[in-house]
Amino acid sequence: ANLSVFNTDRNNKNWIPDSEIKDIAEGNDGNLLVATSSGDLLKFDTRKETFDLIKQVGSIGKSGLIRLLVSKHGSVWLLSKDGLILYDPRFQSTEGWVMNLDLAGSIGSLYDIVEDDSGNLWVGGSLGLAKVLRDSKSFVPFDLETLLLQKHCRITALQINGEGNLTIGTDTGQLLTWDVDTSTPL
Repeated sequence: ANLSVFNTDRNNKNWIPDSEIKDIAEGNDGNLLVATSSGDLLKFDTRKETFDLIKQVGSIGKSGLIRLLVSKHGSVWLLSKDGLILYDPRFQSTEGWVMNLDLAGSIGSLYDIVEDDSGNLWVGGSLGLAKVLRDSKSFVPFDLETLLLQKHCRITALQINGEGNLTIGTDTGQLLTWDVDTSTPL
């Protein structure tokens, strides 16, 4: 068995630009995508066994990246506590309309993302939840009261369950199932 250790020493053949990995997902090409706390999106090239910098997205906030999600369409959603970016690896570009969404202004610090069966993105925050509508390039916010959640909790975990509904988890231990079609709690 072989073991490769990657670190931030540029003299190391196994260099990685940031040692604090926040999220990992498999891209449509089979390579791993890595989000770092410094705001870098990296691709691990499995043939060369090296990390390549795809995009530096630290400009979306001082908090760096915390989540990444490869959509059904192959685009990559990148989340920091301050904002959201939609990166298209085919054209190596970002979609400007997403960066103009004021999600943090509506639902506070951002914590998690998930894509529903219709291709809409759900974003959990410290003040509520947002449904990002890719087709209309907009979002719909839901505050904690509408969600029937405690006033001082944060939505820190999201998952689409087998029925296509959204399961919401909070930092205070609450779990809620949300109907994504009717936008109501179940």
